[in-house]
Amino acid sequence: MYLVDGYNLLYALQQQASDFPAEFRAARRRMVELLAEMGRREGTPVVIYFDGTPGVGGAPELTGLDARAVFTGGDADKALRDAVGDAPDVSKLIVVSSDREVARPSKDAGARIRSSKDIALRLLKLGGAGVPAGPGRGAFAATVSQEKAIPHALGKMENDMLAEVG
Repeated sequence: MYLVDGYNLLYALQQQASDFPAEFRAARRRMVELLAEMGRREGTPVVIYFDGTPGVGGAPELTGLDARAVFTGGDADKALRDAVGDAPDVSKLIVVSSDREVARPSKDAGARIRSSKDIALRLLKLGGAGVPAGPGRGAFAATVSQEKAIPHALGKMENDMLAEVG
């Protein structure tokens, strides 16, 4: 089973793909779709942990997918570490995070660790040559130079994440 540090992986995806959706909910949905596809291909369940709550109105963009999104109501890192600690067979877990506060204790408990960057690159390969652009991304990328588009999009996404998790 994959246990995924959701926003940690989302940040890695944004760093690795200039054409990944810039809009927060579209990017989160695309990430969950790709994780669900990876899990289907491997026959491995995927659980993605997100900080906070799904926001006003829930997270309808995440319904109907073959991966489970868990909104922890607080600290996703703690919830993920707790899930590792509660697992009957930790050796069957693959924890996806580049956060040392998640990866180190999970590894010490016996879980396998994959960095968010490594999984991001793998997911992008699943998505084909690139990841389909999200709403508004094409126009944004066309009007701003490539080197300026990525940091600007990351800043907006980080602000959207903070607004959603409170």
